[in-house]
Amino acid sequence: TESQLDRLLVAVDGHRHKALIYLAVVTGMRMGELLGLRWSDLDWLSGEIRISRQAQEIRGTGTVFADTKTMAGRRTVIIGAQMLELLREQARQIDVMRKFARDQWKENDLIFPSTVGTVIGRSNLHKEWNRILETAGLPPMRFHDLRHLAASIMLVKLRRSPTQVASILGHAKTSTTLDIY
Repeated sequence: TESQLDRLLVAVDGHRHKALIYLAVVTGMRMGELLGLRWSDLDWLSGEIRISRQAQEIRGTGTVFADTKTMAGRRTVIIGAQMLELLREQARQIDVMRKFARDQWKENDLIFPSTVGTVIGRSNLHKEWNRILETAGLPPMRFHDLRHLAASIMLVKLRRSPTQVASILGHAKTSTTLDIY
């Protein structure tokens, strides 16, 4: 609900994952797509983010970068000035983490790295997500529900066409978007 979203956004204010959660709400990106984003994917001038990979955990191997779920998943989304400012804050936060980690830092150019520059583990992000929900006084829900929320906002509040929303979400067919949302 709208009040739940408000409580969530208040709960992440000042949190290290604030920009990640806002970007999920604004774009409907999947967790793996968010975790696979690099600064080189962001065009600061146009406000566009190119989504071309996802971080994927493979048992016995660890986290690897893989293609998006579908070819339609390779897409460019436009974000607004407020989101760009949150990403500027994120870049400053990463500079602090990099200085603190010193020799342990592994540079991967990630927009949402771990505290040592590597990909954030999904289980760690899930634990943090559950803590945020608890802080917000919200019932348990999946991180993926932010994708559903983003689609609903785009369709209902922003009155975007199903074709536009399908493109933003990376669905190959508009029918997929309509069937789910």
